[in-house]
Amino acid sequence: MSIFKNLLKRVINTVTPDWLTSEVDQIINEDFMKAFAGACALIACADGKIDSSEEAKILSFIKNLRELKSFDSSTIMQHFREFANTLNCDPDMGREKIYTSLKEIKGDKKASKLLVRICCHIGAADGDFDSNEKQATIEICRQLGIEPNEFPELNP
Repeated sequence: MSIFKNLLKRVINTVTPDWLTSEVDQIINEDFMKAFAGACALIACADGKIDSSEEAKILSFIKNLRELKSFDSSTIMQHFREFANTLNCDPDMGREKIYTSLKEIKGDKKASKLLVRICCHIGAADGDFDSNEKQATIEICRQLGIEPNEFPELNP
């Protein structure tokens, strides 16, 4: 997270009306929202198809994650589908766009680890966290500067 966003968050959290806090949260969490949508698309597309259980799990995270509460779920799903469509049409370009979105949260270890845990849950949503989904999650770890061995689900 940029220095500006950290400073803005501290200033806003001191004394602000709720409506302004919500708008600031949306600005601050936009990077996480895009990284979330991209990472979810990468995992959901890793085995060649987006399973309905994976989409249901993504929607569940959207509804329950504090970092995403200020966004309309349709906006997040639109980003998810755009990333997924790009991956299906041009996998290299799709991965590059997703990796670019991941770089925006790379310095935030808490957000990065949360995102990797989410990826593990999305991969396992259809009952089979297969090797392609694990490999995609490991690559997300690399992009975020996180050690994959911190996550038992990724270890053989």
